[in-house]
Amino acid sequence: EGQIWLWWTNSFNPGRAISFTHNWTAGEWHTICFEIGARAALWIDGEFVEEKIRDEFGSSNRFFRLGDWNNFQNPSYRTFNGAIDRLAIWSSLLTDNTSQAFHIGEAAVPGCTNPEACNYDDEANQEDGSCVACDVATAFCGEGTAWDPASQTCIVANPADINFDGCVQLNDLLDLLSAYGGCEAEASPWLCGDPLEFQGYDYATVQIGEQCWFAENLRAENYRNGESIVEATNNSEWVGTSEGAFSVYQDDVYYNGFSSIDERGVCPQGWNAGSDDAWIALAEAVGGLDSAGDALRSESWNGSNESGFSCFPRGYRRWFDGQYRFLSERAYFWTETLNGESLSDFRVYGSTDAVELVPTNNTLNDGFSIRCIKD
Repeated sequence: EGQIWLWWTNSFNPGRAISFTHNWTAGEWHTICFEIGARAALWIDGEFVEEKIRDEFGSSNRFFRLGDWNNFQNPSYRTFNGAIDRLAIWSSLLTDNTSQAFHIGEAAVPGCTNPEACNYDDEANQEDGSCVACDVATAFCGEGTAWDPASQTCIVANPADINFDGCVQLNDLLDLLSAYGGCEAEASPWLCGDPLEFQGYDYATVQIGEQCWFAENLRAENYRNGESIVEATNNSEWVGTSEGAFSVYQDDVYYNGFSSIDERGVCPQGWNAGSDDAWIALAEAVGGLDSAGDALRSESWNGSNESGFSCFPRGYRRWFDGQYRFLSERAYFWTETLNGESLSDFRVYGSTDAVELVPTNNTLNDGFSIRCIKD
């Protein structure tokens, strides 16, 4: 009935049990994190719910059962009505960061998770026992340095005192001159037009108006979080799936609509497959819907490619039989704008310079190309 009860008890004294009651949405996956130690504490879906201290339930001579409580008066409590996807046991106190990391499935980042410690690491989600108090941290700093709580490192007390002898004098200048030129030049910041590496491949990029686009079609086989996109190799897999899928034909990658709108994202962090408005703005930047085709098509496809978008005819994979069609006549690109149960696509043709945004005619099992645009 969408309710979970967590009990911590023992078989000799079940009446001394401590329970948490929490309502949730039935029929969905949830993450439960439960701490047993000097306190009993509960997190649901990465969010802290409640804690109770040890004095409320006596000694620590207890054990924890998952899905089984020895309550003979009410046998229904013995049933765990659900499924377990993954289980982890920690040997340290839980924190909000740890629970959240387990909930979203991120890799553990060891470090100090105590905000009151001098070496607190706000990116850590797993306590590694390295936390130190500020007075202890200061003792680690060598001569001429001092503890900096902001950076949580020892910094030079006087930046001009290069040799840390407590004085600024000629020797500091000589040390500086001897080290001059020993550093490599700083890397230039990434700009649109530079290649962008994603999942081991460098994509060409191009600035078109106020937008930054990939100048080639996406070929990723994983979502941005590293999870695999399903590869549908036969027709029954392609037409029958209701999740993101891709297929490769003549070195071209076709994606179904489910992959374009998947919350895990097929484009790199900070990029997306482009909304309806973004694709219309692309066309308007190079002449409008009636004439943008020439500027978007590659020169080998009878276009001027003045935009640098470098569009090639790749056709599509049909939803009803999985076959590939119009491989030399048209280019189709998924957007990320869902209209009811249908997803918009943007089309460039070889027979006319007019381009088209089609909002309702396709099912999510069609196979189109994807281009990424910077957020």
